[in-house]
Formats: sequence, C-alpha cells, structure tokens
Amino acid sequence: MISFIIPVYRAEAYLPACLDSLLSQTVSDWEAILVDDGSSDSSGTICDAYAARDGRFRVIHQANGGVSVARNAGLDAARGEFVAFVDADDRLAPAFCEAMLAAMGEGVDFVFCNYLRVSPAGEELYDSAYDGKLAALLQAYPEKVFPRKDGALAELWAAGVLSACHSKLYRRALLTERFDGSLSFAEDSLFVAGVSLRARAIAYVEAPLYRYLYREGSLSVGWRSGMLTQRSRSLTAIAEQFDGAGCPLAGRATRRMRDGLNPEELLAAIGDRRRALALLREYCALPNYPEMLAVIAATRSRLTYRVYKLRSPRLLRTYLRLALRRRG
Repeated sequence: MISFIIPVYRAEAYLPACLDSLLSQTVSDWEAILVDDGSSDSSGTICDAYAARDGRFRVIHQANGGVSVARNAGLDAARGEFVAFVDADDRLAPAFCEAMLAAMGEGVDFVFCNYLRVSPAGEELYDSAYDGKLAALLQAYPEKVFPRKDGALAELWAAGVLSACHSKLYRRALLTERFDGSLSFAEDSLFVAGVSLRARAIAYVEAPLYRYLYREGSLSVGWRSGMLTQRSRSLTAIAEQFDGAGCPLAGRATRRMRDGLNPEELLAAIGDRRRALALLREYCALPNYPEMLAVIAATRSRLTYRVYKLRSPRLLRTYLRLALRRRG
C-alpha cells in the first residue's frame, strides 16, 4: 500500500482537484493522510468531506506548525509499505501509483519521475523537468536504475532531482529520519539527501506523472524573509552529509548549488523598495558570501563583481535595478 502524505494549509481553491487525482489512480491500494495544519479557510472541512466519502482518506487536524511538522505528523501516521509526498495544490497523473510501483524493483528503495509545471489554468509551462539533464547518467545506466555511488548522486543533485520530496516514491522503511521542523525552506532537500544516502538504488520513470502548480504566493515562488538563509544552511548541511558518507563529488555539487544562489531573479519580482532591501540585506549576510562572490567573479563582468564585492545592499539594489531595467 502507498501512503500519500499531504500537508494542507489554506488550499481550498486547489485541494479538491488534488484529492480527485488520487481517486483517479489506476491502483486502488493507497491511503491519503491529510494533515490540516491549522487552516483558516475551508480546507479542513474539505478534508473531512473526502474522508466521509472514502475511508482511504484520513485527516489529522493540528495547530499550524509549518510544512515540516505537518509532513512529520503524516509520516508518524503512515501505514503503507511505500510513501509519497504530495502538495495540496498539485495533482497526480492517473498512472502515478502503477508506474512508480512497477519501477520499485528488487534492490530499489526510491523512485522519481518527471513532473510538469502547470499554471492555475492548467497550462503546461514546460514539458519535463529533467529533459536533457540526466543524459550522462542514462548513458551510463540505460536501465534507469542508479546505484548509491558518489558520481551518480552528484549528477542527480546537479540535475535538481534531489531538491524536492514530491514526484517520488519511497520505501517507508527508508524514512528513518524526519523533516527538520526549524526549516520552512529547503527542508525537503535536506530530507531527500538523507534518503538518497540510505537507498540501495534509485530508479527513474521518464513519464511526467506529477503536476506541479506554479502560482504566485506559494512558498516556492518569490522571496520570504529567512528563505535564503535557510536554503544556504540546508545546502551546507547536505554537503557535509555527503562528505561524511564518502561522497565528495556530491558534496561539491551541493556546494556549487549553494554558492550559485543569486538574488537577481527574486529582486526582479519585487517592486517594493523595503522588501528589496530586506532581500539584499539577507543575501549579503549569508555566511558563504565569499564563495558566492567567487562564482560571480568567474561568471559575470568585472563591474558586476566589484559592486557585489562591496557587500552593500543599497548599492547592490541600485546597480541591479539599473541592470534589470536595461535587460527589459
């Protein structure tokens, strides 16, 4: 049986479509643990309605504690041999369970699939998340089963496969640790890193079986105070995990991801001056700023490097605002 764990917080507009996608699965042996994390809208009522309609839905109502706490509550309640995490505003293709279980062969503990990013209107914003990014791994492992080896883990990190807990199926016995409740950003990256180091092998399903909703205001879109700090902290911890497990290539790949953090895309979406300065103050205060500066020196113009080197949020805002305006 698959245990779907779905943290629910103020998702009334999207939750029915998510839960209906579970009811449409071609495999019926599943349970869905809906963790209502103190929603102030009708999300909790929707959860209860689905549970009354179908006994495979189980509801946990709790005070708001954040997505990590909600997922941990779901893990503690899960009864299935396998676990999948689904966000309340996302959807699954009908064949998700069937295809992912088929790939969970002997010696495989962890399966991931492609996912589509879709708009609230259902428009597909790109085809497949990992197209072209796994070419080297697929050439080395054409059967699409990757061993727990340093080089393979490094490739998976570089492709962004291990950055999120969604669009994956795990053996529950593998999930011996919980999400870090002190993190609200990049918490799943840290969780998946530990899982990847415990898995005997990781399998890949090329079909895009997960529909990831991209919308303004979601936690993964835009900047929130503390986001960059937590992401940097999480990636540093992941690199240390890989190093400690004898996977230096994966550790370096993770540090490259951390040191490549850049505020410019986030800044372009922020119109408010105070929020822009708060973003840049947080960015300039990151402990790995010298490492990020080295990346800028290697990839950007000399003038851009000099501005970043001053580590001044106000000057950086002025410079980047002009640069973004020139780019249109």
